Amino acid sequence: MSSRIRKNGPVLTVGLLDTWDEINPSSLPEGYRGTYENRVLAIKLYAAGESTGEITRRSGIAKQELYRFVARCLARSPDGEYFGYKGLVPYGRLLPNNYSATPDTPSRIPTPGALSRLFQRYPSIEQALVKAAVEGKREGQKIVEKHMPVGAIHSYFLELCEKAGIRGPDYPFSAGSDSDGLPALRKWTKKIRTQHALTYLRANGQVSEANKMTAHGDPSLGSRRPRSFYKQVELDGHKIDIPLKVAVPSPIGEGVVWRSVNRIWIIAALTRRLSVCLGYSLALGTNYSGRDVVRAVQNSMVPWSPRKLSIEGIGYRKGDGMPNGSAELTYVSWNELWLDNAMAHRSEHVLLQCSRMTRATLVFSPVSSPDIHPWVEGFFNLLEEAGIHRMPTTTGSNIKDRRRGTSGVMRYYLTLQQLEDLIDLLVCRINGARAPGNTEYSRLELLWHSVTRGDSILWRLRKEDREDVAKYDMYEKHTIGQNHGVVVVRFAYGRYTSDKIKAARSLIGKTVLVMANSQKLREIRAVLEDGTDLGDLKCERRYQATEFSYETVKEIEACEGKSFIAFADDIPRAFRRHIEKEALKSAKAARTLMRLQKEQSAQPATSQGSSEVDYKTNFNNRIPKPVQSDHNLTLSNESIQDDDVDYEKALEELKGVRNVYR
Repeated sequence: MSSRIRKNGPVLTVGLLDTWDEINPSSLPEGYRGTYENRVLAIKLYAAGESTGEITRRSGIAKQELYRFVARCLARSPDGEYFGYKGLVPYGRLLPNNYSATPDTPSRIPTPGALSRLFQRYPSIEQALVKAAVEGKREGQKIVEKHMPVGAIHSYFLELCEKAGIRGPDYPFSAGSDSDGLPALRKWTKKIRTQHALTYLRANGQVSEANKMTAHGDPSLGSRRPRSFYKQVELDGHKIDIPLKVAVPSPIGEGVVWRSVNRIWIIAALTRRLSVCLGYSLALGTNYSGRDVVRAVQNSMVPWSPRKLSIEGIGYRKGDGMPNGSAELTYVSWNELWLDNAMAHRSEHVLLQCSRMTRATLVFSPVSSPDIHPWVEGFFNLLEEAGIHRMPTTTGSNIKDRRRGTSGVMRYYLTLQQLEDLIDLLVCRINGARAPGNTEYSRLELLWHSVTRGDSILWRLRKEDREDVAKYDMYEKHTIGQNHGVVVVRFAYGRYTSDKIKAARSLIGKTVLVMANSQKLREIRAVLEDGTDLGDLKCERRYQATEFSYETVKEIEACEGKSFIAFADDIPRAFRRHIEKEALKSAKAARTLMRLQKEQSAQPATSQGSSEVDYKTNFNNRIPKPVQSDHNLTLSNESIQDDDVDYEKALEELKGVRNVYR
């Protein structure tokens, strides 16, 4: 069949169709795909020489519509090429409306494009309005008006028009219009602020919002490959929702208080490329704080040794552990620490302490950005799938997860120390598991192999700084004062002194650097600006008998009246008794009680055998690893229905834990 030839136009042939770019119908909205495919069929049949009746029968496109689509396909784009198949896209606009190109009309009624025509004639008015809408600045005025409303911008617009000599009935002073161009200017203001979003946010004091928009930085930043395993470290917190019953002994040794815990937080630091967990911290409650972040960083650098497990029959396997269990990998500093913009990560305490301890550059990214932090997110996913979601009381990963527990009373009965032991054992098991993409070595073995091979330079803290990093996580400057003639340093709502300084009145008024452990505030260390070490200072007498943390003393100060504290009573212990009563009716008090138990009675972790983990031996001797199924960390297969069960019976229910963790 002969091809069709348009009068006064190009020839539409099958060869011409082959030169057009194809459009994937799946990229179109679902309702448009069938329509587009019918139009393409009609055009191809037309180019092949089929009759219009046959085309209408097979495609459903009428004769008049067919000719219109042929004209659209053969129309020329601004670059001189045919629009081709683009002309067949339903509701597709080939050329934008160019209202500003239309000539002026003598009509006194505003027409579409009038504002664009005005800006085309008077570019100085447009420039002045852009500065006012984005930066809040007007010509000839030094005052900056943040978030200038559209009404004020409109008044400024009319003022500029009058100065330029524009009078009625010309736009915007058109007869028959009461708005004076306000609707068009409102739409223009919204558009221009979107185009200059970063400048608008920074000019109006929303620097943090602007930083979030630019947090991705250079496009290659997220995919940049680190040269060593310690070059880039990711840190984030992850919540785990699971019902637990935690035993808290009474401070006077009379019985045990069982409290419910439905959420725990794990804050972990991981190396990129290999996803080795360098260190972590555990937090109970609705969210974690900046001090939990600092503790995770601190635990990533100081020497690690296996815990003395409180559950008999389970223990660490060969190859399980943390990198800083080896002396060669302790106090290693990082080049970059990657965080998101969570509230706890942006606190001044975190910025100061992380820079002091790691000497690393902090790299921030938007909140909930798994694509930027894939390694730490993958670790948390493995943590849940390997252990938490295997428990019968798991809440699953979402509301549709079939693994969600069916009974709300099924709970595990643990002590706080047992909970910490199980989390530590689970993290160490993941570190000792097979590395991603490797079937021969574990994560720790590959990390050790990289260090011994010497393919990267490890930067470590100076020996004189290591003791301070291990002991202190708070550094603040304060002024030495006095209390009833005794020289004291006021810090964390308390007064600190020592035999060395209490009578040295010459120190009053001098600035001192206070170094403290936020979990153990009975003693602090003070150093003058000239480097003179004032030694350890003890808190006032009523705080010396029982250990307390910064969070505890802050809550004590927040209590109104403090009627629960008797005269000459030990304040932290009195607060503990008060919280034990409140915990019976308050979930927040129950979480505080957990923290007090950890502060006041937790014993320091002791080494179980050698402090050196066995992954060096595993690498050198090629010790066969256990099969992958051994890493399924189901914590228990039993549950307890009776909330009044005593402590000894609860320990018996941990037999399932021993069987799996062996």
